[in-house]
Amino acid sequence: MPTPSAPADAEIARRLRLLQLRFAAGLARRRADLAAAWADLAAIAAGRSDTAATGALCSLLHRLAGAAGAYGFESICCQARDLERQLLALPRRAVAPAATELAAPLAALLADMDLAIADAAAAERPCAACAGIGPAGCSALDGTPDA
Repeated sequence: MPTPSAPADAEIARRLRLLQLRFAAGLARRRADLAAAWADLAAIAAGRSDTAATGALCSLLHRLAGAAGAYGFESICCQARDLERQLLALPRRAVAPAATELAAPLAALLADMDLAIADAAAAERPCAACAGIGPAGCSALDGTPDA
C-alpha cells in the first residue's frame, strides 16, 4: 500500500483544521443551548417535569460529546459524556437536588467551550478563502480553490 505524500498529508491536516474551526465556531450556539437547558433543569420551569428537563440537557450533552470527539476536542467530549452519564444515573424526579452537585462539572465544561471558542476566534485561518469570513463560511472544503 502506498504511503501518503507530504503534500497530501499537509492537505489532510489543512482540511481537518478547517473542520475543527467550523466546529469551534458553532460552539457558541451549543454553549448557549446548554446554559439554557441547565437553567431549565435547575429551575424546573412551571409545568415541565424533571424528566423533560433532564432529557433535553442529556440530548444536548450527547450530541456535543459525539461532535467534540469527532473533531478532536477530547476534553469537551469527555466532560460532556461524563455529565450526560451522571444525569442519566439520577433517579427519576431527583434531578433538582442533584443540580447543585453537577453545577461545578457543568461550569468546567462551559469554561472549556469558552476556551475553544476564543482559540477559534484568534486562530490563523489555514486558507485565504476563510481569512476574512471565518471558518463557517470557508469554501475550501468543497473544493473551491483559495483566492
